[in-house]
Amino acid sequence: MKARYFRRTSLYEAKHGHDPSYIWSSLWSILGLFKEGLGRSIGDGRDTMVWKDRWVFDNEKYISLQKPPGADDGSTVYDLMHEGEQRWNVEKISGVLGHVTPSVLAIPLSQHVAKDGYFWMGTRSGMYTVKAGYWRAREAKGGAGLILTVDDWRLVWRLAAPPKLQHFLWNVIKGNMAVKARLAQRRYLRDVDIWRYSDFGDLLNKAPADSFLMRWRWLRENVNNADLLKIGALLWASWRCRNLHIFEHSQPNVVMLAANYSNWVADHMLYATKLSCQPHRTAGASASRWSCPPHGVIKANVDAHRPHESSAGLGAVFRNAEGSIVLAVTKSVASSTPKCLEAQAVRFALNLARRFGHSKLWVETDALNVVKVLSTHGIANLAPMFRVYNDIVLDRACFDYCIISHAKRCCNTLAHLVARGDTEGNSEVIRFGYFPQSYVSLAMLDLVD
Repeated sequence: MKARYFRRTSLYEAKHGHDPSYIWSSLWSILGLFKEGLGRSIGDGRDTMVWKDRWVFDNEKYISLQKPPGADDGSTVYDLMHEGEQRWNVEKISGVLGHVTPSVLAIPLSQHVAKDGYFWMGTRSGMYTVKAGYWRAREAKGGAGLILTVDDWRLVWRLAAPPKLQHFLWNVIKGNMAVKARLAQRRYLRDVDIWRYSDFGDLLNKAPADSFLMRWRWLRENVNNADLLKIGALLWASWRCRNLHIFEHSQPNVVMLAANYSNWVADHMLYATKLSCQPHRTAGASASRWSCPPHGVIKANVDAHRPHESSAGLGAVFRNAEGSIVLAVTKSVASSTPKCLEAQAVRFALNLARRFGHSKLWVETDALNVVKVLSTHGIANLAPMFRVYNDIVLDRACFDYCIISHAKRCCNTLAHLVARGDTEGNSEVIRFGYFPQSYVSLAMLDLVD
């Protein structure tokens, strides 16, 4: 297919062509949708054009860059980095891009030689899937009106609820109920005794009355999952009361019926949990207390701290087999997502260990999601933050001994304190030999049983 339709170009630049096959016509018809969700992942920046390519994003939304008068059309992202280094040139970016600077600085750069590439914005891995394309097409088709999103789908089908309740909620949200207006109106929900005797009557009065979908989204932002499950059970009970009244002309005890539905949902979930009896799988045991490393191994506890939207701090504390502090470093970096910052903290610890000549290292972080990703065999994802993960994999191979494990926040307090430290305008603050009393006190507490 490539030889026939885009032999000398890429799929991104492919044309429909003359007399195309049915398969190619089908693929080409979604090419516009595919391009809308495609972005550039920055490696060395040499193949990405500043003003023509889609490479700056904020909350997974593309930011269109306005070229100032006199700017070079052929400028590449490489021109915005320090020459010969994989590091953003803050002064140059501020002068050229202005208010977009924080979004640019939040893009993680690989510390190894890497080519620019493409990634799909609709998935965490950066890889296009049919499911992601489907949801993007639904959003595009919906325009300015209400349209179901993947978050709405996840909220229903990932809710710890019986399948019948999930199907009921999904049908109501989609508008499949025969008389959906009755359930969508605030007046109906408020007048039913179920809500008058529950703890959620006043809450529902504050919720939007435009549609059930808007109300459900509002509840998602204002209540926890346990209360959301209770509200779902009461909605189900209210719908049952309504059907009994209209179709069977009966007057049920709505309070008793609501209590039965709520208890049934709770009992069902308890039974399902006991029936499965599957242990929770993690990427290794999580430490609940700090422990000393083996002799000859240096242990690095790392953490990240984001005080505000523009900047963040990385902290790394190195301790020996006796539990004594060997090194404490605070590094100032550009703000990014919490997950990306935690991954950068792990990468920072590996870099420090190599700089100070440690060949055997144990890295401990309180970011379980980072440890899970690093525990997978072969990281082949395309999203920008996976540049950091790939760096960690490459750097880890340079050590004679290197493990990365998870620890609970309670035994990572010293690293968190170091990450909160003030760099006083410097990029790094390195301490060894002498440490503040607060550091020493927390280190001693870690050694107490």
